[in-house]
Amino acid sequence: MSAVALFPIRTRSEKYLLESVRMVARRAGLDVQSVEREFIASGFSRPKHNEISERCRRKRMAMAYGDEA
Repeated sequence: MSAVALFPIRTRSEKYLLESVRMVARRAGLDVQSVEREFIASGFSRPKHNEISERCRRKRMAMAYGDEA
């Protein structure tokens, strides 16, 4: 059985943003699917992308340097 996309990716920029959200979530050790769903629910918005990226950056910093970061 093949996978079916249940959301429309209309442009290349949306695809790029979704891939980058997946990458930063994976790198930060977050649940990729839940972060992906959150981003899709926002309508592929750039502010949501920035929020997710910042959250992942803070998580990575906390993993690397402890809670001081």
